[in-house]
Amino acid sequence: MKTHALLTTILLALIAPLSAEWQIDQPKKEVPKELSGQIWGRKFELGKANWNNAVLTVASKAKMNGWPESQLVFFIGKDDKKTEWLVTPENSNFDSPHIHMKFGKEGADFPGTLMFTGEYSLYLKLVEKKDKKATFQIHVSMPDYKKSYLIGTFEADIQ
Repeated sequence: MKTHALLTTILLALIAPLSAEWQIDQPKKEVPKELSGQIWGRKFELGKANWNNAVLTVASKAKMNGWPESQLVFFIGKDDKKTEWLVTPENSNFDSPHIHMKFGKEGADFPGTLMFTGEYSLYLKLVEKKDKKATFQIHVSMPDYKKSYLIGTFEADIQ
């Protein structure tokens, strides 16, 4: 019995760090300088980000079948005064950013897409807007069964 309890404790200690940044209840406002995470079970490395005041797109560097292996598209609206978004499953509503999560699937010609209008957690902040670049801080946790998330600071091209 003690061996079973010890093995359970060890397994929990090993598994917990794997989803340490996934936090569906409350996103972190203090984020690291580097962007990291996993989308649909695959490690995320930033390839390109674009922003046009209404839509923020964050795509992975890795490709699958000619498409980004993963991509998050945030429909944040066109309010030039708004620079910070905080959404939890409890306070999400129709005015919350809508998120499309696109992900590569082995053997598929096109990426899969999940759309979220709530039930996710998001902290997104426009830190600086300069010339053709915008700096953002993000912590997003998606309600998919693979516990997709991104956390960190990144730069987006302004279109």
